[in-house]
Amino acid sequence: MSPRSSVFSESAHSRVIIVEVAIHTILYVRQVYPAELFVRRKKYDTPVFQSRHPALNEYISGAVKAVSEEM
Repeated sequence: MSPRSSVFSESAHSRVIIVEVAIHTILYVRQVYPAELFVRRKKYDTPVFQSRHPALNEYISGAVKAVSEEM
């Protein structure tokens, strides 16, 4: 793998993480699920919310992974 493709791969991975964190936070802020389902965390020194429900987390991860494979 060339250094250039390595940088692209790392950049794409960072974007995927940001998208996944954003989805969790949006679900919390828009009150799609009860607030008790989320826990407050920090990512990149920013407070965010993350679901504690294993099935929801798996679904979000799978959807984000499918999108990341297209990137």
